[in-house]
Amino acid sequence: MDWVQEFLRYQKFEKRCSPHTLRAYGADLQAVQSFRNLTFNIQTPLSESNYHELRAWVVSLLQSRQSPASVNRRISTIKSYFSFLRRRELRVDNPATRIKRPKSARPLPPMVPLTDMQKLLDQGAAAAETSFGACRDHLLLSLLYGTGMRRAELLRLRLDDVNFATGQVRVLGKRNRVRLIPLPTVVCAELGDFILQRKNVVQDTELDALFVNDRGMPISESYLYRCVRRILSQVKALPRRSPHVLRHTYATHLLDQGAGLQDVKELLGHTSLAATQVYTHRSIEKLKEVYRAAHPHSGKN
Repeated sequence: MDWVQEFLRYQKFEKRCSPHTLRAYGADLQAVQSFRNLTFNIQTPLSESNYHELRAWVVSLLQSRQSPASVNRRISTIKSYFSFLRRRELRVDNPATRIKRPKSARPLPPMVPLTDMQKLLDQGAAAAETSFGACRDHLLLSLLYGTGMRRAELLRLRLDDVNFATGQVRVLGKRNRVRLIPLPTVVCAELGDFILQRKNVVQDTELDALFVNDRGMPISESYLYRCVRRILSQVKALPRRSPHVLRHTYATHLLDQGAGLQDVKELLGHTSLAATQVYTHRSIEKLKEVYRAAHPHSGKN
């Protein structure tokens, strides 16, 4: 039996991992197997790997100047794989647990400054009146920033997930966890306008996907990426331009405006507070800037 494929099926159906995560897992495990074949001339299944083979693979990643964060992600993949084999009683050990993770400074997540974000929203709102496509693209930006939802969560939205009476959107998150996110008033109004226009585009009355293309079919993940990259390209200083940048921006702006860390955790759908705490560093940096600019003893010139 191909235990790599069994592992991927387990991650897909039991752990409900996203297609993006599954592709990363598959690529990582294939890379380990190829390394074993080429380096040690081993043709046995990956499930029979030992610590020395896995450690040699990790060393090769570091020697190829892959970032510590990237290497750590790959180490997590093989640890998960061998943990899966232990649960299936195919291994009595997990050889990956002995591998030391390289230390890395966790960079602050990129975000769009508030003034730039407002400009993008104002420009998009003006353009939204010109066509269905412009209305949709603006709403993609407005909803990602207004709710902080993940790209996969947005792509899964259905018409009945939007509750105009309560001003909330129901989101299906990781591991099939459902949460309700409050919608800003302006986003509620934009959603109402979009849904009215959507009726003129969608011919299939059974189609309930919220976001559709100009042919009335659900938008793709690649389209969402291209749309967000195109809009965020106007912010020249951004190191990355993706839907996740808008999630970072949402969280950072909430904390900057005084939202509690626990509240932001719930809005983002994080299971651990540690995942949310990275955003506090950005807010602390802002406080330092305010202090340096305003306090008479801050040492400013």
